[in-house]
Amino acid sequence: MNLQKMKTLFISIACLSFGPALAQNKGEVYLSQEQFVSPDFESTSSKAFSYIGAQFHQGLAVDQTSGMQVDIRGQYAAGASIMSYMNISELVWKDEVFSIGRKKSNWSRLDRMWRLGIFEPVFKWNPLQPESQGLSGMFLNIETPSWGLRLFGSFLYIPDQGPSYEIKSGEFEKANPWFQEPPRYVRFLGQTDKINYDIQTPQTNEVVFNRSFAGQVFVGDSTDGFYFQTSMANKPSNQLALGFDGKINGDNTAQVQILPKVYYHSLIASEVSFSQGPLSAGFSGLYEKPDNPEYEDRWTSIYYQPSSVMSPFVELRNRWGRATLSYLKISGGDAKMRGALASSSQTSNAILPSRYPYQEAGQVEAEIRVPMKRRQYIESALRYVQGAGNLFSMIASNNKYALNRDFTINLNFQLVAALDSIEAQRTLMGQYANNDSVSMGFGYVF
Repeated sequence: MNLQKMKTLFISIACLSFGPALAQNKGEVYLSQEQFVSPDFESTSSKAFSYIGAQFHQGLAVDQTSGMQVDIRGQYAAGASIMSYMNISELVWKDEVFSIGRKKSNWSRLDRMWRLGIFEPVFKWNPLQPESQGLSGMFLNIETPSWGLRLFGSFLYIPDQGPSYEIKSGEFEKANPWFQEPPRYVRFLGQTDKINYDIQTPQTNEVVFNRSFAGQVFVGDSTDGFYFQTSMANKPSNQLALGFDGKINGDNTAQVQILPKVYYHSLIASEVSFSQGPLSAGFSGLYEKPDNPEYEDRWTSIYYQPSSVMSPFVELRNRWGRATLSYLKISGGDAKMRGALASSSQTSNAILPSRYPYQEAGQVEAEIRVPMKRRQYIESALRYVQGAGNLFSMIASNNKYALNRDFTINLNFQLVAALDSIEAQRTLMGQYANNDSVSMGFGYVF
């Protein structure tokens, strides 16, 4: 995002702040500095990045039944525009029954707790801390005190929003620490060749204009007593499939072409829980069956097997916030190769991504808001993930201290560790094991 686009974003957010008087509007403009602190950090030549950003949230007031709901954030990285972004996680007009736009919904508690991006897309500017984004289309919601129905349909598709990258002279630039650069060299018949990449960008209409359908039925209250919900969907996967074609040139180089494609999958998710007072306990499960795309014969592609995902959880809530303990287990979902180069496991595994960030892990999440005197408060969010067999671990925390109604101080950090093993390096945490970082900033609230 260039400076002009960032100016446009700020103007748009400022205009949104003059929305309906009854709406719950909240915006913030901030300055921040991020420092990567691991001594082994080599993803980029610079370890420090400076940002200017803005965020805006508009919700419905208690006495409103219809209106706009907005959640948008963007930032510009000085001297490193590839680190800039704009994240529109929600932009929807809604009333009690009908909504149209981009909207977040609880299709699967498991998907949202673990940020897998199966039902809803996720914002992956920092893949270690992905954030849910809404589906885009039309929503029908029917709710009674004892049960509810949700339907969704769309002819528009927006995939996951990942980190930006640059290709110069066939090489991926080391400019973004959150983009996993594919290998620069390949070994073939005892000879090491340099790889030049060429991404075949699909036509915009081939990506954007794809239909989606989803439905959900739920019974009970998720915060009081017995609750059950089940959701079904047939929609494009929020991650694109990748095909590749390669050849060895006569000048000790290899030419690799990459072709992204949209592919569909069918989903079934269920949740059962029981809540009494501040405590809830339950089980969330999800089944995914991919409908992998077809490529022409010259392309080699990855395709995924069906998978089952399960996650039991316990949650404790009080007036200060909440804490959740959960466990994740994924069965199936194996990646297979097909095509002319499928037997070249070195090439295929290096270029094509895995379907899930990890297969088995435990997680603790906590959010707290402590009011203080004179409109001061402290907000803190903590997330700790531990892989099975101690393969990896990550702790991340985002903290805000409100000096008064206008100014805030923000302090965030994340620390990652992974074993030095092939199994650990295949996980998300293993790929970013050196991306420990600390950031601090100041914000003005409007």
